[in-house]
Amino acid sequence: MTKRIVLVLVLLAGLVSSAFARERIVLMDFLMSAEMIAPYAKQKVTRYNHSCGPTSTLFIYNYYIYKNSGGRKVLLSSDNVRDSSRLVNLAKYSIRKIYQTMGQRVNTDTRTFDSLVDVGIYRYNFKNVEQRSMYDSLETNLNYLIEDLKDGIPAIISLKGQRNGEGIVWKNGKRVYIHKTHSTNPVGNWNHIVVIFGYDKKYNDRFSNNDIIYYFDPYFGKHHYMTLAELKKVANQDNMDYLRFGQ
Repeated sequence: MTKRIVLVLVLLAGLVSSAFARERIVLMDFLMSAEMIAPYAKQKVTRYNHSCGPTSTLFIYNYYIYKNSGGRKVLLSSDNVRDSSRLVNLAKYSIRKIYQTMGQRVNTDTRTFDSLVDVGIYRYNFKNVEQRSMYDSLETNLNYLIEDLKDGIPAIISLKGQRNGEGIVWKNGKRVYIHKTHSTNPVGNWNHIVVIFGYDKKYNDRFSNNDIIYYFDPYFGKHHYMTLAELKKVANQDNMDYLRFGQ
């Protein structure tokens, strides 16, 4: 176990002890499995800068491999640093195969969740892949999200890109993002797909703008968090009609 993962575990354990948390679900198997392959599969390394959707599905696929093997296996692993280039090439090959299933050119943007549904069903043979309905209320879909996380199912969401200076202020000649915990796609002003792997609900009888959502960024290969208030501003879906990516 790397020092970074240990630090993550300590951090999350500290958050669990919060006196205000009433319901908290975190898929630690997802976080640990993602940390293990991130050095080879994250977009910053593969240079597939517009592949956040396919790369997110790859991280989730790896999560199920890790989970189903009791933490013994991951999609990409090596005990020898000299194998790193081979593992990066294998990750790129996996991304190319995902694009093949989607019927798109490699490193093109994911316009809708429909093509990612096809990846889950036809490439990974998953049975529980669907997009929650935009016609349901935000509270309904958040309740669905909580139940999916309890069932060990991560969620795929799209975050709005920062367009025309939206969400950005300038201080002392430097660009500062208003949404400090929101990792926008660093390549242009595009929307960015990430994986939700945890939710910290402050009150057991209602949702609060202070609730915390934990997500994994496929570009940087790192975990982040944001409040529900912030998610409402930056989520690209109406009423959080996220994609449940269940095996």
